[in-house]
Amino acid sequence: MPTDLMRRCALLLVVAVVAGVGVAPAQPKGEPIKLGLLTPVTGNLARWGGYAQNGAGLAADELNAAGGVLGRPLQIVPADSLCQPAQGVSALRRLITSDKVSFVVGDICSSVTLAAMPVVAESKVVLINAGSSHPDITYKAGAGGNVWTFRNYPTDELRTQIVTEYVIKQGAKRFSILDVDNDFGRGAAALTKKHLEKLGGTLLSEDYYKSGETDFAPVLTKIKGLKPDVILMYGLPDSVPPLTAQMKAQSMKIRLAGVAEFTTPDIIKRSQADVLEGAVEGMSWAPILGGAANQAFVDAYKKKTGGDAPQVHAFTHYESVKLLAKAIAEAGSADPDKVRGALAKIQYDGLMGKVRFDDHNQAEVPMAILAVENGAPVSKGTFTTKITYPH
Repeated sequence: MPTDLMRRCALLLVVAVVAGVGVAPAQPKGEPIKLGLLTPVTGNLARWGGYAQNGAGLAADELNAAGGVLGRPLQIVPADSLCQPAQGVSALRRLITSDKVSFVVGDICSSVTLAAMPVVAESKVVLINAGSSHPDITYKAGAGGNVWTFRNYPTDELRTQIVTEYVIKQGAKRFSILDVDNDFGRGAAALTKKHLEKLGGTLLSEDYYKSGETDFAPVLTKIKGLKPDVILMYGLPDSVPPLTAQMKAQSMKIRLAGVAEFTTPDIIKRSQADVLEGAVEGMSWAPILGGAANQAFVDAYKKKTGGDAPQVHAFTHYESVKLLAKAIAEAGSADPDKVRGALAKIQYDGLMGKVRFDDHNQAEVPMAILAVENGAPVSKGTFTTKITYPH
């Protein structure tokens, strides 16, 4: 006959089970929900594509470990865009027709994303952009006509505005532009010139360099003679170490500003610290921002990659996969049309703050101004970005 002690133990066991104490989440079952990941896997921007793949993969691992999405496993299906529109469109069509994906995250390259937008609209596939910054993506999305495209990434229009306003408020008046010669660099230059004109800055020169170029001496000699207060640079991280070395060789004391990962620990370590001192850039994420949840992401990413630190594209693709999973859960279905509707009204608590989409399907994402001070990145303030659309 059961004793009182035995009855109490049995009761405690039932309570523990009901409360979920010590009970692992149910393993996801059934047909996987496929998510296409369109990024450059090869070519000049394969490094950034690798960050995107690792970030998206980490998000999928965490979601599946927690029971999946709607009880089903989430499967990442990668595709190589090569950062080329024709290749990107071919890879996207294979994802849709062969792999049968209904959701795609990508691309890092704006030219690929712009070329992909008509394809997803035609196929009624949801596209979440997590790494392209050209303003036309947002202008053409949502109320702009393409209801299947969303962007969870800041536009160059806002990023260049925040950076230009910041350095002008600090007293800069004379500027030189030195940007990478691609969609990103030329688009940023065009927007920067608009901001300078509006804010009363003087543009002294405008130059571009090729991806992989390492000899900046001739253009730096020209810029040095013009005596700008700031070099506005929207470029590739690997160009920063040789640039700062050649600036130091010419004894140039000109501040750098823009976006080229000036403030990431790796670039600071590889560059001339005294030249980078005071450099500023507009970023949507950095390891030093956010709280405990952001640090947990950094730690999990390092564990997954064997110690490599995440970069902004790892973060944005991680967040975009989590965002999409939340939309699928709120839609109660993996039907792309229902998920599209859920995304349009979602309120997502991200690692950097709350994310929601405006009527052009552009996420109003928090952004920060980061600066290099005493050889380390520091935050100079966080801003919530919001676009005023032309009518």
